[in-house]
Amino acid sequence: MRSGFEALADATLLVLVLLAASSALAGFAASPGHRMAIQSYAEDTRLALFRSTLDGLWYEADGARVDVLNGTNVETFLRLEVHLLATGNRGFDFSAANARVADLTNRLVRPAWAIVIVAGTTHDADLVRIPDRSIPSEHAAAFWVYPPLDEDGVRTRLGIALWFSPPR
Repeated sequence: MRSGFEALADATLLVLVLLAASSALAGFAASPGHRMAIQSYAEDTRLALFRSTLDGLWYEADGARVDVLNGTNVETFLRLEVHLLATGNRGFDFSAANARVADLTNRLVRPAWAIVIVAGTTHDADLVRIPDRSIPSEHAAAFWVYPPLDEDGVRTRLGIALWFSPPR
C-alpha cells in the first residue's frame, strides 16, 4: 500500500514539473528575444534565397520563350518579373521559373517552417507570391525595396514571410 502512495506522489510531482516547464516554454516563445531570433532567421533566409542563382530560368512573353542569363540570382529575376508585370501587360508567363524558385525556397528553410516570397511595387498590391498560399497573421517578414530598373519605372519591393508550421 505504501508503494502506491509513493507512485501517486511521484506522478503528482511529475505533473507539476511538466506544468512549470511548459509555462516557461510558453513564456520563452512570447519573449522579445525569441521574436528577434525568428526575425533574424527570416532576414538570413531572405539573404540566402535572393543571393542564390538558378541556371536555365526562362519565361514566356506573348507566347515566345525568353531565356534568362545563367548565373542570374533569384533577387534579380524577381525584380525583372515585378518590373514586367507592373507594366500591366498580361502576355507574360513566369510559372515555370516560379516553380523552380518555389522548389529552391522550400528546400532552403528548416523543417517545420513555411515560407512565401512576396513581391510587388511599393504602391501596388503583391504581384508575385511564391508559392501561392496564404500567410498567417503570426509570421516574421523580411523585405527590401529596390530602385526602378528603368527611368520611368517604379520601385520594387521583395521579401519573404516565414512562420513555424509543424506537420499535422
